Amino acid sequence: MARRTPPSRTSPEPRISPVRLPSLDDGDRVELAEGSSHDARRYSDLDLSGLDLADVRFSECAFDTVRSDAAKLRGARLSDCTIDRLEAPVVDAPSSFWRDVSITASRSGSSDLYDAELRSVAIRQSKFGYLNLRGARITDVLIEDTAFEELDLGGAEVTRLALPGCRIGVLDVSRARLVDLDLREAEFSSITGVETLRGAIISETQLAEFAPLFAAALGVRVE
Repeated sequence: MARRTPPSRTSPEPRISPVRLPSLDDGDRVELAEGSSHDARRYSDLDLSGLDLADVRFSECAFDTVRSDAAKLRGARLSDCTIDRLEAPVVDAPSSFWRDVSITASRSGSSDLYDAELRSVAIRQSKFGYLNLRGARITDVLIEDTAFEELDLGGAEVTRLALPGCRIGVLDVSRARLVDLDLREAEFSSITGVETLRGAIISETQLAEFAPLFAAALGVRVE
């Protein structure tokens, strides 16, 4: 694993609030429905297949081993929650809201969180095929030791997003507005929207590797 680069005054790290849960009561599938609200619940070995949880609200909840053929979370709101071992080929959560949420050891083939809002969110040791964050508002987010085939930040507003130890096939930042997008410890194969990388932080090695992309974006011919 690459050695972590200490934060500096010019590259603030994401401000992640630890999730502290109260005493939790056990919850189950039968109480979950579109637009329902749930506080201080623990959901273990939960199958969400077939449920539509649009506009659902979870506060101070823990999810441990969750499965779904297609997690339907459009407009959902999660705050002060932990999610461990989520397995969902499809996550449909546009316009959702995530604050003080920790996600660990989870997998998804296609996750749509376009127009979502993420604040103080940590994602660790997970795997995504396509994570769609187009138009999302992303503030203080840490994604660590996680693999993506494609991470789409097109048109997103990003403030303090760090990706240490991440492996990314395609990173799309087209028309994104970036403040302290820290890419220094991430590995990626290609970048779309190089011309809008203003506000990102890269290493000297990455600068050399992607010099041809930067030259092409500027219309510079290297001979």
